[in-house]
Amino acid sequence: SELCRSFHKTMMSMVFFLLLDIVKGDTGILLAATGNRVLEGLELRILLEEICQARKIKAHIVVANKKEVKKLESRIKECNEKIKVSHLGIKNEFLQRTGQLRKFKILALTQCPFNKTLYVDNDVEINEFHQVMQKGFNLMTEGQVIGTTLSANCVPMKHENKFIPTSFCERNGGVLFLKCPEAMPLLKQWLSLLYKQISTDGHDQPALRVLAYHNSNKFAVLPRQVFNCRHPCPSSSQNASNSSAFHNCLIYHAHIPKHAINRSELHCFRRSAFS
Repeated sequence: SELCRSFHKTMMSMVFFLLLDIVKGDTGILLAATGNRVLEGLELRILLEEICQARKIKAHIVVANKKEVKKLESRIKECNEKIKVSHLGIKNEFLQRTGQLRKFKILALTQCPFNKTLYVDNDVEINEFHQVMQKGFNLMTEGQVIGTTLSANCVPMKHENKFIPTSFCERNGGVLFLKCPEAMPLLKQWLSLLYKQISTDGHDQPALRVLAYHNSNKFAVLPRQVFNCRHPCPSSSQNASNSSAFHNCLIYHAHIPKHAINRSELHCFRRSAFS
């Protein structure tokens, strides 16, 4: 529709101006959050508290509009020196359309506010921020500008692409190590691809898979059992045969408040060797 095309044009023009706003020589965490359910939710609150308590860690949160900036800033007053909030000038009603939240996320990624930026979804727990940053970026070789983990489900149903071998797995978009500004052109491509490759279930990973396939030399594949653990507790069925996977986990990625097993595993994760 004309409204969607106008929104696309606005988003892409915003990418150009965001390219000018890089913070040089810095390391930090990037978050994207919008909507009352997310901004007032337990997952984001836990993550912000962890960032606030961590030593020498900076964060940048991107929200949709000025109203959301005020709402979030009122909750992080004690950490406003560590956590900065910016907005993209997008009305919330745009984001209620199918797929628009994913586009908002990738547009937020194009801010890439630190030379070494770690983007994480709001439903993660991070153990030892400094270890995560150091180990993740150290595993990336020269020329690799985006670090990801492989998805647990290599190519989900309805995510297939006849032009890409089924052996080439999707990359999980919930944890991303970004070298900026070198990663910016790829992030812009991801946003453009999303308009062509968005899946029927609204995920951004099919577009990310296309991007990674055609730019494999610029992507680093990081160990999922360390940087994107879905079930880190050794008593879970996924890792019952390999309890060491739990002790290597630095980033736990799950919808914590929604499932009892995740809350149990979160407690287990916090008692790990890195706690």
